[in-house]
Amino acid sequence: MFLYAGLLRLKPLLPPPKLTGLGSCHFLMLNYPLFLEGDSKINPDQSADLLITLKPVSKENWVACAKLELSPEQANFLAPNLYSIAESKFEPHYQPRVICLADQVIGFLMYCPDVDLPDPELYWLFRFMLGAEYQGKGYGAIAIRLALAEMKLAGARRVITMHKPSNKVASRLYLRMGFCEVGYAEDGDVELELLI
Repeated sequence: MFLYAGLLRLKPLLPPPKLTGLGSCHFLMLNYPLFLEGDSKINPDQSADLLITLKPVSKENWVACAKLELSPEQANFLAPNLYSIAESKFEPHYQPRVICLADQVIGFLMYCPDVDLPDPELYWLFRFMLGAEYQGKGYGAIAIRLALAEMKLAGARRVITMHKPSNKVASRLYLRMGFCEVGYAEDGDVELELLI
């Protein structure tokens, strides 16, 4: 099975993602078998039927998304989900997604194509969070891979994301996924780019 937007059964990564380097930058190849059906190995929390999905924010899930909380030390790293959901209603190119574990909302992300330059191959992943109790289990990396697949299907070839300089957890996650630091935004956030 190949990576695609929508429902994805969580299985171990076999083989590992192919990353090719150019200096410190990496290119994530999304054309490889990400999850192999029939593999007897199981996911990080030992559940054989674990499902991670991205779903559009809807009438049915927005309240659960708005109630998600970060740990106290992470609270100032990004805007509240409620703010981001409201913002998406006035910016039609924003793509808000809830991250679900089976049917339970565990996180939120939002991305958009670049409309300022415009560059049809450039997308921005500018909101990403998992509720505090769901962090450190591998769910975030899977959710980002799903979002990257959606962006690639929409025409993205480059994705830029950002994080606060003090957010070491986000930095490690993005670098592990092949993003490379490319500079700083006007507000001081670290900007990272991935070619897909």
